[in-house]
Amino acid sequence: MLHGPNSVDDEDERTIGKRSRIGLLLLALYASGYGAFIFLCAFAASWVADRQWADLPMSILFGFGLMLGAIFIAFVYGHLCRTT
Repeated sequence: MLHGPNSVDDEDERTIGKRSRIGLLLLALYASGYGAFIFLCAFAASWVADRQWADLPMSILFGFGLMLGAIFIAFVYGHLCRTT
């Protein structure tokens, strides 16, 4: 890669703490969506299997939504933790 070595020596504790809080908040957001998906699959499996949109079952759509949500959250984290 064309960047120097990764070092946290130039970052203060406040910046590291802020990034940690942002990461934990976004993790909680994603975990709540994932928990809802697991809850629906475990306790309302027939509802998830019977509902369809564009000839795709909701379980497939929820799964792809979780993947796209994870990518979106990664971009949000990168934007919020940018230093320059």
